[in-house]
Amino acid sequence: MILYGPLGCGKTTLGRYILKETQVSIIDATMIRDHSAVSTIIGNLTKQNITQMFHEVRTMRGLLVDDIHIFYKEDRKTYSLITELMMKGRTGNLKNTRIVITCVSSLMHQRKFQSIPAVKISLERTKTSYYRLVRSYVKDKGYSLKSEQLDSLVYHSRLNLHKLGELIEGQVMSDSPS
Repeated sequence: MILYGPLGCGKTTLGRYILKETQVSIIDATMIRDHSAVSTIIGNLTKQNITQMFHEVRTMRGLLVDDIHIFYKEDRKTYSLITELMMKGRTGNLKNTRIVITCVSSLMHQRKFQSIPAVKISLERTKTSYYRLVRSYVKDKGYSLKSEQLDSLVYHSRLNLHKLGELIEGQVMSDSPS
C-alpha cells in the first residue's frame, strides 16, 4: 500500500494504524545512507522465519517505509532496494507481510514508482475538510479558542497537522496567565 499526500496530512499515523497488529519494522529518514541497516531489515522480511516454519503460528509481519521520497532524493541505492522489494509484491516469503509506504504526492509522477503493484491511496484534503478537522481537534483537546484564533490556526498551519500542533501549543501557551 502506498499512502501519499502533502506533508502533515496523517500518512505516517495511518500507516502505523494499518500495521498495528503486525510485528512492524520501520525504515525512515534516520536510515538515509545506512544501506546495511535497511538491507538487514529487508533481508529479515524476505527470509522465512524459523519459528513460523516449525509451528502453525503465522504472525503477520509489517514494514513501514516512511517518507520514501527522501530516499529518492538523498539515497538512490536504498530507494532502489525498497522499490525492488515492492515490485516483488506479496509473493514467496512476503505472503505474511504487510508493506506500507508513505510519500509526498510529487513522487507519484516518477515512472518507476508508478509501476509498483500496490494499492495507492491519496490523503489530499480540501480546505473545508481541514477546517472541520482543526475545529474538531481543538475541541477534542479541550481548548477554547475564538473564531478568529481558529481561522488563524487554519491559515498558518497551511494544511499541515504537524504545524497545527505546534501552533495550537503556542496559541494556548500565549493565552494562559503567567
